[in-house]
Amino acid sequence: MAIQDPDEVLIDRDEGCTTLSGGLLISIWVSRLHDDLLQDIRRAVQRAAERHPEGVAILSTYRLDRRFPIDAHMRTNLGEIRDTLSAIRPHVRATSTVLEFGGFLAATMKLVSTGMLRVAAPNLPARFFSSRVEATQWVLPHIPAPPEDLRKYLDAAARADALLARRGVKGRPRRSAPSAE
Repeated sequence: MAIQDPDEVLIDRDEGCTTLSGGLLISIWVSRLHDDLLQDIRRAVQRAAERHPEGVAILSTYRLDRRFPIDAHMRTNLGEIRDTLSAIRPHVRATSTVLEFGGFLAATMKLVSTGMLRVAAPNLPARFFSSRVEATQWVLPHIPAPPEDLRKYLDAAARADALLARRGVKGRPRRSAPSAE
């Protein structure tokens, strides 16, 4: 099921979705990354790598949803998360993550994720942001050549938001991209 060409939907679940737009995997998650979801992520990255053997960049957004609390239980599958990162590392050029929340939970996710990346995917360029625009600007040079314009990828991320909205998930209002002058 495609939203709109050239996007390809690779994961479409209540917990989130992943689409492929050019060489950029765009994921939006509203739950912790449990084992079944991690298996879907592995398959999605493998499918993207088949289309882009030079590797893909990832733009992930995490938002809170009362149906899927993200809490201290996120530590229960750290081994599976580590194994997934190790498995996808050869296919990923960089990862940019947006946390649409702050506080203790965001600080904990950054700390755990940074440590996990250092162990499972050393030398993988990775950054955390609170804005999708900033995250997309940062990851843009890592998208397989030729890099497209920022607006294309922000629009693709908005289409991923629309896909998830079908399931009743609402995100923060979209911030517009800087004007291209």
